[in-house]
Amino acid sequence: ELESFFIDWKKRIPQKPLSFVIIDSAFCKNRLDKNVENMKIIETYTKLGVVKNFEIGNYS
Repeated sequence: ELESFFIDWKKRIPQKPLSFVIIDSAFCKNRLDKNVENMKIIETYTKLGVVKNFEIGNYS
């Protein structure tokens, strides 16, 4: 699902890079950054320029 999102985003017109932020929260157990495969996908699309900024922020 995550990769299909990035593929669709890459096809968008206008092609603007995506800023992608994951919020760190004690209430969320299934965060994207906890899955190795998801992190590989995010890294791939960051290298391709689809994702401009990627960060993990704290919920406060």
